[in-house]
Amino acid sequence: MIYFQKRPDGHNSLLEQNNTKDGVKKLADSGELCWQSILKRDVKGLGRALTTTLEAWSKILPLAVPDYCWEEI
Repeated sequence: MIYFQKRPDGHNSLLEQNNTKDGVKKLADSGELCWQSILKRDVKGLGRALTTTLEAWSKILPLAVPDYCWEEI
């Protein structure tokens, strides 16, 4: 589990946006993988799904995912 630190005052994750069909599809697919993993009680699949979700968010909203997250993963 990666604990996110408090954002600095004035931080705005929406200043840089990259909303593409591919990015949104990756996010949707990761949500489906997450749900299927929960139903199957597949912890490793859930971990992959959550990592894929984070990757998708980092492409869609690059300022939303702090750099220190990648060091932990």
